[in-house]
Amino acid sequence: MGQTDNNCKVMANYVKISKSKNLRFRLVSILYLLFITLTLLQIPVDWLRVNARISTDFMNVTSADKISDIQLANAIKQIENLQTEFNSVNLIQKDPTGYKATDEFFIYKKKGAQLFAILHELEVYFQQRSPSDPIRIKFQDLFKDDLKNGLETGQFKNWMDWKFKNVPGSVAQLLINELLVRCHLLHGSLGFVKNEKSNLVQMAFNLDQLHLGDQARLVINSNYTEEFKIFYSNKSSNDYTKMGDSIIFTPTRPGKYELIAIGKDKSEEKLEINVLPMTISGATQSGSANNEIQYFFQGKPSKIVSSAITKGSKYELDGGKWTNVSIEDGRIAFTPTTAGWNVLKLQNAGVIYLADSVFVYPTPQPVVVASQVSNNKISSKQLNIDGNLKVNVFHPMYKEILYKVEEMEILLIGDGSRMLKTNSNVLKLDNSQISKVRFIQVKKLKLSTTAGSMELKEPLLIEVI
Repeated sequence: MGQTDNNCKVMANYVKISKSKNLRFRLVSILYLLFITLTLLQIPVDWLRVNARISTDFMNVTSADKISDIQLANAIKQIENLQTEFNSVNLIQKDPTGYKATDEFFIYKKKGAQLFAILHELEVYFQQRSPSDPIRIKFQDLFKDDLKNGLETGQFKNWMDWKFKNVPGSVAQLLINELLVRCHLLHGSLGFVKNEKSNLVQMAFNLDQLHLGDQARLVINSNYTEEFKIFYSNKSSNDYTKMGDSIIFTPTRPGKYELIAIGKDKSEEKLEINVLPMTISGATQSGSANNEIQYFFQGKPSKIVSSAITKGSKYELDGGKWTNVSIEDGRIAFTPTTAGWNVLKLQNAGVIYLADSVFVYPTPQPVVVASQVSNNKISSKQLNIDGNLKVNVFHPMYKEILYKVEEMEILLIGDGSRMLKTNSNVLKLDNSQISKVRFIQVKKLKLSTTAGSMELKEPLLIEVI
């Protein structure tokens, strides 16, 4: 009876469906994604931050299908290469709603011209067919909007401005994926439809953008699959556990893995997975493990807290420069000196196991106050007692950033005006100067910080009473 109960518990986790129904369900999913793509302009911008995670079905389209038309097969492979190249660039930008990555890739690097040339060659190729040819008609139907916007006449600039100019990076990802889907629809195949004989892996979850430490799940066809193996660098790997007809894949090293399912008829089905390095997850400057937004400033001593960071790791930095770097288990401390995106890579034993980026803001403008001043007023009696005017420069929130006055220009306004200079934050005044002055204006402050120099103009106007 105990064995029967256990079997019931296992069976309760799965619902068996026929293969024909499974294929129909997938086709409906693809049609739904196509509908989403065609209505992107009506979707709130916040959705763009998560759309890359739900484009898995589009990303599964590959040129591995047996395509009889060589011209179409070559076009698909070339578009896939551009897709892979753009996705790697877009991940580094860490700005899915910005269009900087799209413009740089398609316009400045002229990758858009390559994509246009591929599609235009297809258009010329199918144009040579008979007007009644079903394939030509199908091409014109699938690429109708592209043809109207410059593809048919070879006007690259019109097509480029219409298709990719100032388009957010995540939307551009979907647009490339959509072009691939159209090419496969032109052939009548969506890439993931397998022959009955090779349908050894029925479903796969979380294989797209798999990072070190993540888990992926595969459901194998237990009726046809005899053996399942995983290889890393051509060596057998044990980075998985088997639970019934499910495989839980938990990679322990970044790089390329090969998953192989072997059928009872000795047929094989292979999946290649490129495991990316870890990302900084839930790290904050305060050290609390939550999802607070991190803020980094030039010259401000900072730290990133993450369980991914290990002591003894070597670090690389692209797009920035850090000083006073120290790495401990779970923490890296540093002082950033370059504003903008700083891409951090940590490696251990020669392998980059963590890669992520942080945004460093320019050194914040400080607060300037003068001693013994209240409501921008100071008494001449107090000035006579002190014999000088002292200016303090600081930031109330970021006290770790030090601002040193290198030069100060002050205009004395009253019975005649006089400009004075000093190389410190203290200006000495004698009794004759104080008796004539009615206003003291700090005209200019030249400051030095740990991240460079800064100049402030007319930060203070003080009335002498």
